[in-house]
Amino acid sequence: MIALLLMSLNALGTDLEAYPLAAEVTLPPTGTVRVELPPDLRTPEDPADASDLLLVDAEGRAVPVARIDSAPLWDADPFETASESPTADPNIWEIDVGDRPADGLEISVVPMGLGMTATVRDGRGDVVGGPTLVWRVAYRSQKLVPIEPTEGVLSVTLEPHGPSPRHPANIRPVLLKEAGVEAQTVRVAVSDVVVQENGWARYDIQLPQPLPVTGVRVFAAEPIFHRKAGIVPIAWETTPTDIHTYPIQPAQTFPLERVHFGETAVDPIDLPVHGTSDHLALLVDSRQQSPLDIQEVDLILKGAQLIVTNAGPGPHTLYAGARPGTSPPWDLAVATPEMTRLEVDVITPMAVQANPAWVPPEVRASLVDPSTEITLDGFAWRRTVTGVGLARISLDDDVLAHARRDLADLRLVTSDGRQIPYLLRRRGMEHAWTNLPTTRTEQGNTSVIAIQLPHADSLVSSVQIGTSAPMFSRPVTLSRPRGAQMSPIRSIRWMATDRPNRLGIEVGGRVGDTLVISIDNGDDPPLPIQDIEVRWPAWELIAVLPEGDVDLYSGDPRRTAPDYDLVLLSQEVRIRAVNVATVGERMAVAPPPISGMDKGLLAGGVALLILGLAGLLLTLLGSTPKDPRPVETVPPDAEVPSP
Repeated sequence: MIALLLMSLNALGTDLEAYPLAAEVTLPPTGTVRVELPPDLRTPEDPADASDLLLVDAEGRAVPVARIDSAPLWDADPFETASESPTADPNIWEIDVGDRPADGLEISVVPMGLGMTATVRDGRGDVVGGPTLVWRVAYRSQKLVPIEPTEGVLSVTLEPHGPSPRHPANIRPVLLKEAGVEAQTVRVAVSDVVVQENGWARYDIQLPQPLPVTGVRVFAAEPIFHRKAGIVPIAWETTPTDIHTYPIQPAQTFPLERVHFGETAVDPIDLPVHGTSDHLALLVDSRQQSPLDIQEVDLILKGAQLIVTNAGPGPHTLYAGARPGTSPPWDLAVATPEMTRLEVDVITPMAVQANPAWVPPEVRASLVDPSTEITLDGFAWRRTVTGVGLARISLDDDVLAHARRDLADLRLVTSDGRQIPYLLRRRGMEHAWTNLPTTRTEQGNTSVIAIQLPHADSLVSSVQIGTSAPMFSRPVTLSRPRGAQMSPIRSIRWMATDRPNRLGIEVGGRVGDTLVISIDNGDDPPLPIQDIEVRWPAWELIAVLPEGDVDLYSGDPRRTAPDYDLVLLSQEVRIRAVNVATVGERMAVAPPPISGMDKGLLAGGVALLILGLAGLLLTLLGSTPKDPRPVETVPPDAEVPSP
């Protein structure tokens, strides 16, 4: 079947080897339908012309498609003459839209801070839209009420939440140029909150795969809140030039709030996302306030569907995941505005699978084949790597602590001694050591807390300190011992009004096996400390692991960073690396065995060394000077004078 498809599609200049994903879809041979595009079939680039997708019928022919998404275009020109008038009831308005059906009503809410529930009825009194909450707070609003396409006179009931508006409502009918598609959401958990040194609380969001995310919807447990917030995509990192962690904050912020209108609350909690990554950082300004309780978020994607007409014989296969521009453009896109208004069935593809005909570009270019043999002399440690194929290999704290400071000595090696190309990536997330052994002593007016770390050369990104004290101002110094002295790392004044309950101190480097926190209490009693977390950064390798044994070697201070051509395809490789490989326990690398010739040379060298030492000893004995003074003898019966 694949061979037949390849023969047919090659005539069109289309190569199935360019599409990593495939999903069967059941389509009627004639007529028009829509095909839902689930997130698993979407690429981060998400081209609007669907040139990363290819629909193929049972005979190997490419089927023309056109893509539509959830960005409808509104046009109010046909309704400029629509009349709006109040009724005897101040909360009911009538609007005449004429003989062209409207798709929705746009209700402008004034003044700011007002919310209303809108219900729309047609001339017969039947509900054609709503009830929908419309509102306006700060720089955000929700003013669109979708309705069934209706013409003539509409009745709009506005139920205010709170005081009645002082100004008449501004109601405008709108018409869709294209019928939009409902947005898609993917719910994911967020990591534990990290309070950065700059006062911004960071919540790390790990995407299940790189997705074309346009926004993040935040769910917070607090009943009422108002904060500044923003989303920062964590950029790709391809070289271990910098292992430090720095506080980050969004370039552009938006209000994150929950507002109550009487008994109704609205959540303007959608934050826009600009940029592509598989890891996002949600940053919430927590200066002068405690961090919000955020456990999960929704990733918002534009809804996406394909318009297909006269698909031909089935079964059909939808191929996806190619680079934008891979598939040919189709003239069907010209008719999209008209076709989207048709009432047609929406069909969802079956389970997404790997395309067996696909050949990864790194394989085509031979960028992942094991290289020539590598000399293992000098490595101190090795670990067994379990996994096959393109995979992420997470580096735990033990690997980081026993590698070079710049991680340049890491090597993946096959059982026959050849190294496997890899990409090294600094992840945006952090891991925490909790319940570390600590000792606290009060030295005069200073509280000294010593923290024992798990490794002799621990890599630390930050330290988090929690307290229950509501009001205080204390200087805090974080240090590391150097012999009998203390070497300060950071000194910060911790003020409860600015950093309530929690202080984050950035470290971003190796600190040995001990950290010391000194809190100057002045003339006040010691500050109560509830908990201390020491956090370390997440790093990973991305590689194509072959069948058979693979080991991770480290601990050679003489090694320099490797230079693999795989970096030329780093972004594509990272996008597709969803499998996870694991690293085993650390084992000492045995010294290489000594050959027979080496043993002979070593024995001869030892013999020569012994002969040389013997000769040197005799020479020293023969050259010892004699005492020229005469020896005085004392008769046995002589009397010895007392001292």
